[in-house]
Amino acid sequence: MSDWTLFHNPRCSKSREALALLEKAGVKPRVVEYLKTPLDLEALRVLARRLTLRPKDFLRAKEPVWETLGLDVEDDEAVLKAMVAHPVLVERPIAVRDERAVLGRPPERLRALLLALLLILLVPGCAPRSVRIEILCGMGRPGGGTVTQAEWQGFLDREVTPRFPQGITVLGAEGRWKGGREDSRVLLLVLEDTPSAQASARDVADAYKRVFGQEAVLLLASPTSAEFR
Repeated sequence: MSDWTLFHNPRCSKSREALALLEKAGVKPRVVEYLKTPLDLEALRVLARRLTLRPKDFLRAKEPVWETLGLDVEDDEAVLKAMVAHPVLVERPIAVRDERAVLGRPPERLRALLLALLLILLVPGCAPRSVRIEILCGMGRPGGGTVTQAEWQGFLDREVTPRFPQGITVLGAEGRWKGGREDSRVLLLVLEDTPSAQASARDVADAYKRVFGQEAVLLLASPTSAEFR
């Protein structure tokens, strides 16, 4: 098995464990010691897309240099530029194969990716499953008032698009019950069914609750099949 890349720090035990795990599985990855060969801004953007993570999710925020920068962890571009200037801020290890990447903390994530790729290669007809995810966001605020269009657009730009750069469908909806109604928005995704994809969807739902003070956000996930015709 080839075409793997491991962003590696040989001084890190988790990174050494990831390399040993790949080698035990017969994988000889291209090893990039990213502290010696830092990634540029575009490479980090691509890596974030392949990880399906926001930059803050693979940031080593406990590094002393991060504290001195005084940056907003929610500012994706600022975090990425800080990683370019200070590669030690990039979490490790990160394994990449084709369009997929996984942060090897804990190592079970890397084992899961290895197993999925082996099944695709070795078992006829074993293609990745797809999942349809719907996130239902009420536009009313518990204390009164509604989420404005500008606030909603800002939420999409900050929390949704960076996690799902491959695209998302936004639908207008209306919730109704006896004696009341509420404008809503539905975020619709069809994705490869992976733990990281579902975790990203849960992160979006949690962020909507946090940002707009919602008591609950409904998240639906169901197996599906999809193809462009």
